[in-house]
Amino acid sequence: MSLLIPIRKEIEGQAKLMLKGFGLGLLKPKLFNPDFKKMAAEQQSYEQIDLIGYDKKGGLFGNPIWDTVKLITPNYTNDEGVNIGSSSLTLDIALLEISNDRNIVKTKIAGRKGTIKEYMSDGDYDITIKGSLVGELANTPPVDLLKTFTFISTCPEAVTVESNLLSYINVFYLVIEKPMIKQREGMRNIFDFELTCVSDEPFDLDVTA
Repeated sequence: MSLLIPIRKEIEGQAKLMLKGFGLGLLKPKLFNPDFKKMAAEQQSYEQIDLIGYDKKGGLFGNPIWDTVKLITPNYTNDEGVNIGSSSLTLDIALLEISNDRNIVKTKIAGRKGTIKEYMSDGDYDITIKGSLVGELANTPPVDLLKTFTFISTCPEAVTVESNLLSYINVFYLVIEKPMIKQREGMRNIFDFELTCVSDEPFDLDVTA
């Protein structure tokens, strides 16, 4: 029991942040009614097991899962020839939704019911990251967080992503297609955000051919 005490304190802090950041309207009992003993046991298992399939934990595709997400921009040169240094942003609690369109060709055959399916390849993962940027002071916007978020979400390159959930499906790079941020009604220090992304894989062009 003594080993679970610090973990429980951490979970309690995360639960309070979720209540503060996401608001009561977005709470879902299956996600945000914390069973501290169960959550502590699961968190302890993360430290002991490198890879745990979320399919063993109640489903992955179509189910929102909260996780810590870190986004890192690469060094790149802008249109003016200025080198832009790397920047990072850690989202302590974020909701992730993942879907995948598989590339399958369907061929209709006369006189045959249905179609012939030919698997071609797996498509990109469509990933939505939702969360809130929360300032510590009630009447003060988190200006630095907002600037960093804007810089990263408008990066013209693929960004590196560090996330337990995404690592399970081998996603380590994202292209941010549609960033969205909005003010919370009645709150000056809370801004809700949503990032619509697709997975990406680095590749090298062979210019010697």
